Amino acid sequence: MGKESFLIYKSFYKPISKLSDKQLGRLFRAIFKYQLGEIITVEEDIEIAFEFFKNQFEIDENKYHGIVERNRSNGSKGGAPKRAKNDNSDDIGTTQINPNNPVGFSEPKKADNDNVNDNNNSLSSAHTRENLGDISSETFDMDLDKCFADLKSEEGWLRDAWERAYRNGFRNFTLDECKDKYVDLYYWKLKGEGVTHKSVSDAKRHFSNWLITELKKQKDDRARTKTFSRATTDPTGKVICGETETGTDIQSGGASQKDYSARF
Repeated sequence: MGKESFLIYKSFYKPISKLSDKQLGRLFRAIFKYQLGEIITVEEDIEIAFEFFKNQFEIDENKYHGIVERNRSNGSKGGAPKRAKNDNSDDIGTTQINPNNPVGFSEPKKADNDNVNDNNNSLSSAHTRENLGDISSETFDMDLDKCFADLKSEEGWLRDAWERAYRNGFRNFTLDECKDKYVDLYYWKLKGEGVTHKSVSDAKRHFSNWLITELKKQKDDRARTKTFSRATTDPTGKVICGETETGTDIQSGGASQKDYSARF
């Protein structure tokens, strides 16, 4: 029996928020037809949005079947170990005499269906977890676009990354810049490296480290840019290209310079 449900994540709203009510209605109908196994054709104005949903549905479907197959494999190995038989005991049907049962009538035995119940419970649990959204927890790899949509929808971790950068001395950027600029820069960095899937937890951890490195790089670039002054001319019209070296000559009280001159 196939799944009777599918997931739509809250983070999906932002990419489709600009669609009209009519477009959303057609998109919703297309999603249901797709989930019912029908062959559908979507209009161009909702095609991108539909492909976004379809891609995530395929990822979730693969993960779900992976869990089902794993539980089926575990179930085929048997349930709990059976109790060892007494050396003097006969088969199940033989009566046993004991002080509490002097007549020797055998008590009805409970059917050994632990294995069946374990399998059913495992599959039911897997399906329930899938319905509750655990199957798309932060530890699972997911489509990169979906991963970053989730990242931007949650500001708690982003504030932690921003505060960490602040403690490291990078204080000339705001939390909004961290979200709107640097998360996007990190996204395009991964895209350029050919990354297509990433887990949310992994992305959070690596972003925080990358942010420190990126801010330090930008700071160094600005320092190198300030090292060189623009070309100027002296009163005689002589072009002077002044290259200001880092560091200050304490005795002279000024920055030492290399003077490259040329007449034109």
